[in-house]
Amino acid sequence: GEEVYEKQQQEDALMQQAMQYIQEGLSRGDNADRQRFVMAVQAEGAGILKTKLQVAKSQAELADLFEALSDEEKQCVMRMQCLQQLMGHGGHGHSHDSHGHSHGGVA
Repeated sequence: GEEVYEKQQQEDALMQQAMQYIQEGLSRGDNADRQRFVMAVQAEGAGILKTKLQVAKSQAELADLFEALSDEEKQCVMRMQCLQQLMGHGGHGHSHDSHGHSHGGVA
């Protein structure tokens, strides 16, 4: 299980870099600059998803395809994910609010 651990370390490092990149990008410039930054990050990430990852038929296949990306490409995808997490919308189920699901008495 050593390689898996190494890989995990590497991905964590990439994720940290991506997060840092996003936070820096969002803290610089005015609103227009930030909009441009966001658009660019999303366009880059989406481009890679479309060309390289959309062919995946399953979660496992997606993981394999992601592994096959270059670090640069992984970063682009991770930046997009970080951005989505930071901006918190888009309904990807990452929000940690537990309220709003308890009405209606349906168990």
